[in-house]
Amino acid sequence: MKIYLKKKIIATLVLGIVLFIGSFLLILSIANKNKNYAVEETIDDILNTNDEHMNMFNNDENINVDFDRTNPINNKEDANIDNENVNYSNEIQYDEEAEERESELYLCNENLKMLKDKLNSTMRENTKKENLMENFAYKYLSTDIVFNNFVDIRNRAELHTMLWRKIYGDGPYTSATPDINDVILNPGSLTGDKKLLAILHKKLYPWLYEKFKSPSSLLRSFKGKGIVICTGSYHFRFARSTVDTLRNVIKTKLPIEIMYVGLSDLSEEHRKELESYENVFCTDVTQFFDNDIIFISGFAVKPFAALASRFEEVILIDADATYIHDPAEWFEDEEYKKTGALFFKDRTLYPGPHGGSEWIHEWMVEPSEYAKNSRFYNELSAHEIESSTVVINKSKRLLGMLLTCKFNEQKIRDRVVYQKVFGDKETYWMAFDMAKEPYSVIPHPIIYIGEINYGEDIEDKNQKQLCGHIGHTDRNGRIMFWNDHIIKDKHEPKYSNQLLRFEGWFYEDLENVEWTDTFHCANIKDDFPINEFTQEEKDIIKSILDRELEKKFVLNAGTSY
Repeated sequence: MKIYLKKKIIATLVLGIVLFIGSFLLILSIANKNKNYAVEETIDDILNTNDEHMNMFNNDENINVDFDRTNPINNKEDANIDNENVNYSNEIQYDEEAEERESELYLCNENLKMLKDKLNSTMRENTKKENLMENFAYKYLSTDIVFNNFVDIRNRAELHTMLWRKIYGDGPYTSATPDINDVILNPGSLTGDKKLLAILHKKLYPWLYEKFKSPSSLLRSFKGKGIVICTGSYHFRFARSTVDTLRNVIKTKLPIEIMYVGLSDLSEEHRKELESYENVFCTDVTQFFDNDIIFISGFAVKPFAALASRFEEVILIDADATYIHDPAEWFEDEEYKKTGALFFKDRTLYPGPHGGSEWIHEWMVEPSEYAKNSRFYNELSAHEIESSTVVINKSKRLLGMLLTCKFNEQKIRDRVVYQKVFGDKETYWMAFDMAKEPYSVIPHPIIYIGEINYGEDIEDKNQKQLCGHIGHTDRNGRIMFWNDHIIKDKHEPKYSNQLLRFEGWFYEDLENVEWTDTFHCANIKDDFPINEFTQEEKDIIKSILDRELEKKFVLNAGTSY
């Protein structure tokens, strides 16, 4: 039978509504196998797209529902925004005009319920109904992702995780995982869940298969355990000192991969100096992915470097992170072994409502226990996790790693994420939460480590202070590392060539500690106890400082190329 619709129904509205319902019934079908999936909440959020080429009139059932008129939404792309030199791939487009105004289609929830009831009452053949809804789902998932629509990104990411695990299991994944290449190599032959996953995978990660031609190619590219450090020539002096400390003071046996962004980022001379150390390799991260889409730069280098690295289990550390114990010990952390991901807290700053908390509450539903109780989520701090060290098993947590990179795509990071948080540091736990991937966070707050001063950089010259860097302990409270290296303050020229005096440390204490405006020093009460270093820690720190005085890796090294 032909479908009769009133003449005044605007095609875009109808098509959008049908897409909406198609997605609903698709997810409902999956939900019948997983009762815990929040279908209704997903449906309320998922409609923010249209496809003017969709044809809903391919069944013989009579659906005659009256709707109010609404305005169509145009779908256009401004390829010149942000950077005239960036040539974005045709594989992914961002609907800039649609994001700038609220879609009137959101007002049609009651009509959508009516249409759902109509479908259920008129389509008596379940197989025909399922086929129709599956076709709608294919059409919806084939639409482009809008870079600032994190509700839509969340829905797709959650569905991607659900389908991936349903088809390929919970991991760890290897190149031998059965049929894992189908989503890329054989999309045309797929049906059902596999076809849906193939569409999702390509739309979420269009930049992934540049060097890697398939999932198994990616999974074959890494093995073993190692350290990854990102640096260009600008921070080369820190990277060289860090590598030297790891090899000659800490004496870690882990291989080290130095990741840089193109030949102009890290000079050939600097690459040779770093590779002169045993088992150190330099790698250009831009050779792995479609850089016209992700446009790797700045903080965003780090998650892509971790994904591209040659190691299955990665300890990603900043070039200026100073370790006094072997980073390899993180691989033995019990919670890391359970979850496959280990993160570290940042200091508590700027309590109260903030742009980041408002944004995350817009799209984060059913957060993990950690996220639900986090300072960031509960507006106790605008900072939650810092990324001077991140530990990830990519075979176990591949989906979380991929989505972290998604958060750091050029338009997504520059236009949304980095407007809400500082750099890449919050994207790890947020992306893992969105992908429904487990992760662990060392429960201790940050430590502050450095020298005792009075009135430095403030008017009150009698105020007792500890000036230095933030660091972290392991679960047993033993100091493992700190950020910003061994100089007093790399951000302040008058201190950038002075070595810090390592005289003590304390755990963050909001009642007894107040940060100065520069965050270089912490004002503390006179009776607030400052912990002393153990003799072992003193000896290791002295060895690091002595080697710096001898080699001059950092002092007076400058930042020239």
